[in-house]
Amino acid sequence: MELPYLKVALLVFACLGVHLVEPFYARTIEKDATHTQPTEFYKGLHTGLGQPISDNYTTFTTPEYPVVSDKLFSSVKKTYTEEVLNSVSDVAAEHLDEVKKLTGLMQPHLKTVLARQRRDYGIDEETFPIDYPVSEQASNIDGTPVHNIGMERQCGKVDYRLKKLGTLNAVSRSIILQKSQELRDGQIPSFRGFKAAAQAKREVELNWSKLMKAKFESGADEKQEMAQRKERKRLDMLDTLKSRGGPFTDSGEVEKFLVDESLNNNAKLQRMKLEVQFARESTTLLP
Repeated sequence: MELPYLKVALLVFACLGVHLVEPFYARTIEKDATHTQPTEFYKGLHTGLGQPISDNYTTFTTPEYPVVSDKLFSSVKKTYTEEVLNSVSDVAAEHLDEVKKLTGLMQPHLKTVLARQRRDYGIDEETFPIDYPVSEQASNIDGTPVHNIGMERQCGKVDYRLKKLGTLNAVSRSIILQKSQELRDGQIPSFRGFKAAAQAKREVELNWSKLMKAKFESGADEKQEMAQRKERKRLDMLDTLKSRGGPFTDSGEVEKFLVDESLNNNAKLQRMKLEVQFARESTTLLP
């Protein structure tokens, strides 16, 4: 690289990514994080940004900021891989003083940005007063998640399955998969809340099965039942039409009925609608 100062800048960005950006991002989107945990993390990070850079900054042997746990730092390094970290460390060893100096110049500005962006957590109340205290945003901040990424991800999975499968079964399957994961993780499931609804559904299905079984045992199969319903409907319409002087048997009767001035338009419309329905139920020629 023919621009030595650019090499130093890239080294600083790489080191900040490992020590600051990735841990900050991981704690921000942590699945089970509540508002109490980020508060402690942000305040500790704000304090760490005010400390001088250590000699281990470019070797990545330990976290630069004490608030970043060893477990979190190890997982960050694993995502970067040892090959990348070793390459950064080897090049940084040649420009260690410049890297530390540039990082030292950047940290106060990063500290200010953190305090401004997370001012509602009370990081630096003197410089950036709290506008909307986090403690007042929820009645129980220890049990309130800091984001809804988990729910958004779940809805995305449901939408994808619905698009592919075209059925609503994917919704219940997603809920089951989510609850089974909680069972494997040792969490207390909320399946008990579905007990009453499941029991009621089971009783309805059982009563319906018993009723249909009784009908079938008495000699009426499903097709006969449907035919009987259709015939009863047709006979009811026929009785109604007979009481009104119908049904029509030719076009002349229809024309005579339509010109009858003793009936209003609503009565005529209802009669014609009933005549058409009866005709459809009585023949296979009409659609």
